[in-house]
Amino acid sequence: MIKEFKQAIEIMVHPSKASNKMDIGQSYGFYYRYAIIPLLAAVIVSGIAVSAITGLLFGVITAVGALIEILAIIPLSIILGAAYLHLFGYLFKKFKAGFEGTLAAVVYGTIPALMFYWLIALISYIKFPIIQFISIIVDIVFGIWGLVVAIYALSAIHGISKKAALGVYIVAAVIPLIIILIVVLLFAVALF
Repeated sequence: MIKEFKQAIEIMVHPSKASNKMDIGQSYGFYYRYAIIPLLAAVIVSGIAVSAITGLLFGVITAVGALIEILAIIPLSIILGAAYLHLFGYLFKKFKAGFEGTLAAVVYGTIPALMFYWLIALISYIKFPIIQFISIIVDIVFGIWGLVVAIYALSAIHGISKKAALGVYIVAAVIPLIIILIVVLLFAVALF
């Protein structure tokens, strides 16, 4: 657990170190082992922050919610996101290391946000406008940081350039936006 936590910090600080291809079991094992310390911090911070604001019952409910999110919802999102991303990498014939390589890269990409999940949880409960603005900035920074780590990992694991890895990410992000735009436009046209 401590070894994976240190490795996660090293990858977060030096994204080029995110180059180990892991099978599905190893990827999830790594995720759960490095996530334990931030998970405990998030559960404690969320529980205390909400308890101080709304009472103990809601603090416990929030802590359990954070636990469920990190233990079940995020891992499910990781595998679905990796499958979706791998589909585009496969269609463009860019990903050479198989689905396991894409899954490992996506797991590596979760490190920055998950390492500071406790901070994001704490900031989100402070209801001053400037703090809410800072919360949005923190979310964006960790999201971009995670994307950089994932791109470095995809590049190293699949043996492609960073530009190609970024290109696959951009196409995978733009396609749903185009579909949503078309649906909204069709809906708008149908109304008029």
